[in-house]
Amino acid sequence: MPKPAVAVVGVAVVALLAFVSPGRAAVRGAYLEARNADLYGGPCTGVSHGDGRAAIVAWQVEEGEFGGVPLAGLSVVAVVRGEEALSVSLATTPAVAPAAQASNRHSLILVDASANAAQRAALEALVRAQLGDVLGEVMRVEAVPIELAVDPSRALGRLHVADLAELRTRPFNRLDALCGDETLSSPPLVHGVDATPAVALEHVFHGDALGAPWDASNGRGAFVGTFNR
Repeated sequence: MPKPAVAVVGVAVVALLAFVSPGRAAVRGAYLEARNADLYGGPCTGVSHGDGRAAIVAWQVEEGEFGGVPLAGLSVVAVVRGEEALSVSLATTPAVAPAAQASNRHSLILVDASANAAQRAALEALVRAQLGDVLGEVMRVEAVPIELAVDPSRALGRLHVADLAELRTRPFNRLDALCGDETLSSPPLVHGVDATPAVALEHVFHGDALGAPWDASNGRGAFVGTFNR
């Protein structure tokens, strides 16, 4: 009876989103993001590598709760793919994408397999609240083992989702600059995170639920930092 189960989870997520307010939501932790694009531009860069249509975003909750559900020690991942670049500006409006772009986006939400039913619903609600329309249509929500280690102070991140995703970052160094006046062309996909740009040594998605998988390396399209919701 899969359909009733999905409906129950959906109702739980809607209820959590309706319940959460700034005074009731207090959750913080580490943040990791990578897009298949070079997010830096300058007069000598030429054509950017990657099309920017795919992203992996991960949250590692260190403490707190969301919608009254404790989430400390749990992780959650969103995998997003669109027909156009995901590099939209969220400087003034959090997690809002143009309707035409949002309708052409599809995503997966991967919740920590070690979470209980209430925590899985809360993790899904957290992702929906953080990314909003950037997610587009959520194709599936899956409970999977997630290995995530993030050191925001050194821009180091390591994500492993068995048979699905790999993400590994390192900090920038002087050899990563192609121009002397390159600038960051797009902020993180989540509004309000405290994140440092980084190099994605690995950015891999093996699944087929979003179309063709991808495998990128050494891309200047990652962010490592913290979130506080």
